[in-house]
Amino acid sequence: MHSNRDPSVRNNYEANLFVKAVDHKGFWDMFSPFGTIVSKKTATDDSSESKGYGFVQFESEQSAKNTTYMLSGTMMNGKQVYVGKLKELFFQFGMITSCKVRGSGFVAFSTHMEAIQALAMMNGTIVAGKPLYVSFAERKARLQVIYQATIGQL
Repeated sequence: MHSNRDPSVRNNYEANLFVKAVDHKGFWDMFSPFGTIVSKKTATDDSSESKGYGFVQFESEQSAKNTTYMLSGTMMNGKQVYVGKLKELFFQFGMITSCKVRGSGFVAFSTHMEAIQALAMMNGTIVAGKPLYVSFAERKARLQVIYQATIGQL
């Protein structure tokens, strides 16, 4: 994993991308032509095998936008690549004050009504072939129980 330790560079959320359907080697090969990569990480299991997704942060927001435009929906290793920022899925519901992806995604809106609207419209939406589970903030263990129950109903 390559990571830049300068917090001012790492906290440029506009240049961060979540990438689905990627492996270790393909990760670098696929994204380096679009700009300078500040940090990247492929999620792995206990045996260091790729889980099929990762995160990449470019030096500039424009590089991230170009990558999203050019690569989202393309094929890699027989799987459709999903490239995007969580913010892009939720901006239509109001002003986002915070947006982070750390295993799960977290979006904070400026008003409670914006959050209610996002929850109502986005819960169950299919993204990259999987349903989104959208709720108000919960502890991780509680979210896992709710998510498993939701999947059982689909």
